[in-house]
Amino acid sequence: MIAQDLLGKPLAEKINNQTHLAAEELRQKGVVPRLAILDATGDPASAAYARTKMRLASSMGVEAQLVQADNFLDTLQRVAAD
Repeated sequence: MIAQDLLGKPLAEKINNQTHLAAEELRQKGVVPRLAILDATGDPASAAYARTKMRLASSMGVEAQLVQADNFLDTLQRVAAD
């Protein structure tokens, strides 16, 4: 087995491009791709991380929302029903 360098940035760009194309295909079929990020901690660092992911999702054509989850299971069921 030959060792192979795995560079994170090119791999991330490839995955992001694939996600963008998949989101566009869904939109053409009338499906709106969405990402719900559940925050059960209220931690400011977690919220900052979530905002970063929301910006990335938006750049790929995916709607994103941050949901404060006081009761995790109830919130998960509500978000899944949307």
